Amino acid sequence: MFNAEPREIAQAVCARVIECPGQPRRVVGVAIDSRKVEDGCLFVALVGERVDGNDYVGRALEAGAAAVIMTREPTEAEFARARACNAALLLAASGEKALQDLASWWRDKLHCVVVGVTGSSGKTTTKEMCARVLATKFKTHATAGNLNSTLGAPLTVLSCPLDAEALVVEMGMNAMHEIEAIAAVARPHIGIITNVGTAHIGILGSRLNIARAKSELVAALGQQAGNSLDVEPCVLLWGQDDYTPWIASNVAAPAGVRTLTFGTSEADDASCANVELDELGCAHGTATLPSGASMQLDLGLPGVHNVSDALAAAAMGDLLGIAAEQISQALAGLRLEGNRQQVVRCAAGITLINDCYNANADSMRRALDVLCSLKAARRIACLGDMGELGEDSEVIHAAVGGYAAGKGVDVLVAVGPLSRSMAQAALLMGMSENNVVEVADAAGAANVLKELACEGDALLVKASHSTGLEKTVEAVTQAWA
Repeated sequence: MFNAEPREIAQAVCARVIECPGQPRRVVGVAIDSRKVEDGCLFVALVGERVDGNDYVGRALEAGAAAVIMTREPTEAEFARARACNAALLLAASGEKALQDLASWWRDKLHCVVVGVTGSSGKTTTKEMCARVLATKFKTHATAGNLNSTLGAPLTVLSCPLDAEALVVEMGMNAMHEIEAIAAVARPHIGIITNVGTAHIGILGSRLNIARAKSELVAALGQQAGNSLDVEPCVLLWGQDDYTPWIASNVAAPAGVRTLTFGTSEADDASCANVELDELGCAHGTATLPSGASMQLDLGLPGVHNVSDALAAAAMGDLLGIAAEQISQALAGLRLEGNRQQVVRCAAGITLINDCYNANADSMRRALDVLCSLKAARRIACLGDMGELGEDSEVIHAAVGGYAAGKGVDVLVAVGPLSRSMAQAALLMGMSENNVVEVADAAGAANVLKELACEGDALLVKASHSTGLEKTVEAVTQAWA
């Protein structure tokens, strides 16, 4: 748990102390949302496009903040409130930089091995798998949920206790240099890139640029020295990704970073043979690890794509000396929450795949593979808009619709204006007009599905979070209870 005095914090982030009690309270946590401030927290005021965190300093002080980092001079009322609450006021040029600098300062105090996880899809699942594997042997801390941004990742580091032996940091990005900034704070020793897909291609322009952005993690690995487990820098890459050779030769090798691959080929350092899916679409097989050890792979998550994510976590555990049997047991017990890859047997006899937390083209295809692997009377795909695709949005949505039709989806419910391209592509691929339904929003999708789905059907619900399909899931599960 974070623990520091306000003047220590000021020195760490190059902030000016503008108010500090003679006997200041120690700071025992960090928050960037005034609603999440607890007694003894440091509140860092961030300035966004629509919200200025400085406007919520009073609320943070009333909630028990021991110190506040502001980016403007406090008002007389804020001075008075700080004195009344025995709290310190610090002034910094940038709240975001102050947060990152503070996390970097705290990282200096940690002596754990750090694993960084990124990729276009599957990074949250892989992060959770890594955390479970590491926890079998080490005191482990990991990113909560998907706090993987240039703001979320520093909060992950700041919440890591001093006695942690392993830390897993999920690293997301929307643009170049964001993973670089996260890695500069987290300073990982082992990196995992799950894949190089098309998420954020509307911002970055090409898959090559996405590969370059993800590779910022690899470049950072070669800069780290010293850790409690004496681990040499290593990056784990998906062997079936066409950009893996490019990353290995153009980034990893020049940085002096060892490369290992995971995947379904016997040539991969971590591989799995004889993969079979059970009635819920969960994979089972025999895995071989980089050390040569073998283990049974029994996953509780649906989809053959999770095999690769599991192999990445297994290879990481193998590198750190965790026994194959322990790795196997850890992976078998993993279940995800928060509208991610949840398979539910509804009382109405309908199998629901709730994967509506977020979506991009790659994860859409993965989810459709899961749906079509299930034995069902009909396979219904309720797919909504995907965001952040830029000028390629129409083409990518159409590609997903075509993929759904090609996989043999029986009914497609397209939700939202962008998903019209999905519906049109599915029709062009031969789906009947009677089996392609367009609706405007989540409520419309719920109304259609409640009437459409029958006993024996399998239903996938997936879209970007902004589409709000969690409301659809809530409505249909209540109706089918």
